[in-house]
Amino acid sequence: MFCRFCGHEVHPSYNVCPSCGHALNDVNKKQDNKSSNFSKSNSTPVRSSRMAIAGFVLGLISYFSYGFLGILGLIFSIIGMNQTKDGKYSKRGFAIAGVVLSSVSLAIWILIFIFYFFIFLTSYKVV
Repeated sequence: MFCRFCGHEVHPSYNVCPSCGHALNDVNKKQDNKSSNFSKSNSTPVRSSRMAIAGFVLGLISYFSYGFLGILGLIFSIIGMNQTKDGKYSKRGFAIAGVVLSSVSLAIWILIFIFYFFIFLTSYKVV
């Protein structure tokens, strides 16, 4: 482990750097863990899930499309969540946000449709 202030090598059990006197906290330990995880893992970058991103974008757009794109956004986001489950793909947050946005959009548009349909039926009296 190295001191982040002066760069000297420090034993991991030390709380204070013997060279410069700065307190060594968990920041140095986290840096060591990150570097050790990086060296253990393969160097191939994690690919972004395009389905998760597409589901998120369609979930946003679905608020202005009468909910039709919300169905596609929900489907794409669910596929994106399944892709990001095992860690081969990233952007799981986009997939979750896409599911939430698409679901809320669909619920809003269904309620609007039911409300207007109810008003339309009650405004015309059958003789």
